[in-house]
Amino acid sequence: FGFRSRFAAMRVFVNNVDTYVGNALCADLRRMSPDIDNKIFGTVKGKISRGKIPPSVKRIVARTVPKTVVKTVASCRLITYDLHDADLEEVEFVLKALKLTDIEQPTTLVLISSVMVWANTRKDYEEKPKGEDEEEEEEDEENPKPKVLWPKVLTDNDFHRRTPSAKFDAWKTLETLCLSLNSKNNLSAYVVCAGVLYGSGEHVLHDMFKAAWLSQQSHRIIGPGNNYIPMVHVRDVARLVKHLAEDTFPECPEYLMCVDHSSTTQAEVVQGIVNHVCDPYTVQQIAPAEAITAEDVDVLTLDLRFQPSECIYQPEMDAEIAEDMPTPLFTWWSKNGLLTNMDDVASEFCRWRNLRPIRTLLCGPPASGKSFLSGKVAECFNVPHITVKGVVEEYMADFHMWQDVEGELKGGQYEITKEFKESLEEAPPPARLDSKWLSAFFQHKLSSNVCKYRGFVLDGYPRTYADAEALFMQKIPTDGEDEEDEVQKELNSAICPEHIVVLQCQDALCVQRIHAMAEDEVAGTHDNEEGFKRRNQAYSQANLIEDGSPVLWTFFEERQIPVCKLQSTGTRDDANAGSSEFNAIRIHIEREGRPYNYLKSDREFNAHQEVVAKSAEDEADAKARAEEEEALRLQEAARQAREEEERARLKQIAESERELLEAQSAPLRSYLMQYVVPTLTNGLVEVCKVMPDDPIDYLAEYLFAHAQEVPTGEV
Repeated sequence: FGFRSRFAAMRVFVNNVDTYVGNALCADLRRMSPDIDNKIFGTVKGKISRGKIPPSVKRIVARTVPKTVVKTVASCRLITYDLHDADLEEVEFVLKALKLTDIEQPTTLVLISSVMVWANTRKDYEEKPKGEDEEEEEEDEENPKPKVLWPKVLTDNDFHRRTPSAKFDAWKTLETLCLSLNSKNNLSAYVVCAGVLYGSGEHVLHDMFKAAWLSQQSHRIIGPGNNYIPMVHVRDVARLVKHLAEDTFPECPEYLMCVDHSSTTQAEVVQGIVNHVCDPYTVQQIAPAEAITAEDVDVLTLDLRFQPSECIYQPEMDAEIAEDMPTPLFTWWSKNGLLTNMDDVASEFCRWRNLRPIRTLLCGPPASGKSFLSGKVAECFNVPHITVKGVVEEYMADFHMWQDVEGELKGGQYEITKEFKESLEEAPPPARLDSKWLSAFFQHKLSSNVCKYRGFVLDGYPRTYADAEALFMQKIPTDGEDEEDEVQKELNSAICPEHIVVLQCQDALCVQRIHAMAEDEVAGTHDNEEGFKRRNQAYSQANLIEDGSPVLWTFFEERQIPVCKLQSTGTRDDANAGSSEFNAIRIHIEREGRPYNYLKSDREFNAHQEVVAKSAEDEADAKARAEEEEALRLQEAARQAREEEERARLKQIAESERELLEAQSAPLRSYLMQYVVPTLTNGLVEVCKVMPDDPIDYLAEYLFAHAQEVPTGEV
């Protein structure tokens, strides 16, 4: 075909332009030269597109009328079909239709397939060469290390050997059908066998990147993880298609292997994503049987190695040799693989998914509502809420990990840690750390992966203009080290907040909020009247004195960073406390558009807030009921105690009365025993002997008759 496509616009057909690969193809195929745009036609996946349709697409072809699709395809000079998101029956129909159609102009057909078509290909293994680090180690003759094997490299010349799994049998059939079209006039058909795709928002690796971005420790390595996964950046696939369309490869095979130059294992891929996008942790291994229901298990357990096709396989060479090459070199997007280009791939993922770090600073006088609003903003935008207490506690908790590390920590962290350790040895840690240490601790925290990709909400620091300079300015690296030269500094935009909110609040209202706090909230904090006076005085001296000296937010205004100043109103007892301020902060943060960031929609967020409010209300009601029940229990216990005390008192009174009665009745008993009982006893005996008809009357007469027998003077 010569170099026909370099000099004129080309009609291009892309199947499913709204898919992952379709977007990449449109990005590379939209023009063949800087000043000539191609005309791209294409279909969308499903009846209604749910993906992004690139603006370079001239017209969407409805697939409801198959003849219209075939007619449009036959009119294009470049036809691309990607099997990853295609309707295989439709692809088969179009290929068979092309076989029966007369092609009137030179046309290129590219079918994008996958290395999964090779999944069950018989593999040979060879000993893996030792790396540079391993070669330095001496072999132990008595206990030699076991040999490490890896699959032998396969090339596009082996494509007749390829054996797919049952899931990809239809793919192999379509590959064969596509290659059979090379017998037609004016038609050049190619199969591009792509490695596992990555980059540009991700496809197979999306869930891994998403979980890492959200700091969800849900990653798993299936099996030992030492299987090799052939990979390629999706834009390299698109570039290869573009080169095929331009016919820049004079001797190009019909079946091309499109994989990058890396040899990466599953464990390296998963652990690499975790280490780069979120706070690193050791990924857990699971048995293959445990992952049987997971998506893309067959992709992640693939164990193959490929060499790219000769037309794109370019070993390292001198620039002069490359310049003298007759064939234009293929320009790789990610030649050395995912791990080597992880920074770029992670940035692409964020850009394509509209994931933007929300870096926010809330400042204001004490008790102005900073912490309350910071918590709400952090929850709304799913970012860490960073406080002075939290940063210091986290740093001190990890202190044992830092102190023995020699010069491996980025940003001079080792020197800072060593100096801080020496200061602790001289004296115990002060109640309030110096700004020097706080700046170092915050720089370390804000440089973490979580803050880098998701952002943060700073609450309580920096407090002054000097704090902001120490935290957000960095030295400009220079070649010379002349101590006499003034140190030049620049803004560290990677950690500097982009959304500044200054809360303004009257002192009386701040004091009222302090007094309204519960005792358990105040305990162990500076949130008391004395602490408020001290902190408010320091804040006023740094930021409210009108003597022309720069204040905290001046630092950001000087650098054209917008500052939002809000009047904080309302008390803790208000039902809608902080709602107006929170809405104003949201508007300020979203002034350039709302990021995707896997955030809840307004409806979901409001529903969530209602659930949280109801949960808090239910919790408060339960607490009130528990307090009421406890009060009733205490009242009942007090009543029972009083009753028991009353019973004990009455018992004691009765005992005292009995003792008194006994004491008072002692003389009467003695008299009766001496003068009455003997005569009464004799009378009763006499009654028993006589047995009168009226014993009572008889006994009375007896006692009356003998009453005078008592000795005189004894009564």
